[in-house]
Amino acid sequence: MRVLRTLPVMVAVVAVVAMLIARNSGGGAWVMPLIFIASTGYLAIALTRGALGGWYGRFILLGLVGCWCGDMLGPRNFMAGLAAFLLAHFGFIGAFFANGIAWKRALWGLPVLALVMVSLLAWLLPHVPTAELGPVTAYITVISLMAFFACGTSHNSVGRWALLGALLFYVSDIFVARWRYVDPSPINGNICYPVYYAACIVLALSVAISKGNSGKAPA
Repeated sequence: MRVLRTLPVMVAVVAVVAMLIARNSGGGAWVMPLIFIASTGYLAIALTRGALGGWYGRFILLGLVGCWCGDMLGPRNFMAGLAAFLLAHFGFIGAFFANGIAWKRALWGLPVLALVMVSLLAWLLPHVPTAELGPVTAYITVISLMAFFACGTSHNSVGRWALLGALLFYVSDIFVARWRYVDPSPINGNICYPVYYAACIVLALSVAISKGNSGKAPA
């Protein structure tokens, strides 16, 4: 049983490492198959941790399914991938509410997140084509809301894992945006991919910690 729970983590990590090697060594034909394996890996992690056994896990799984769709669509159609990831964040927000929101914690994080969001928009939007301004602004708003609610759900151990996953996701997307709109150098991919997969794996692993959690948050 322990092997079945550990194997998806190992497969996902190895696939990410192999994908990065392929990207940087001329093995472009292997990149998408390895992305498929890595992304399917984080779904398997959530499922083997009991994602279907409670609302927190179901919402996390829903968010991860959205991420999987974004991983498959994004390399071929960036805006379709963006839409999939935007919907994924609503799944994560649902999970955070299922775990419970401590509004005082959320409000403590609000000034920092607001500053980061405004700074990110001011830095990025001048580089974004007019036709993509709406979707990009909407995405930054939604992922910032996701991080806001993650701050609010950090009142227990599962919430702290969720917050870590949310912040890693946010950081990875900053490098995705830089890669897409500001600087096309490969270093952005070498940073965003491992940070992104770390975020998805952390969120998937948080499902196991959520078992037995009441979903009640302190006032």
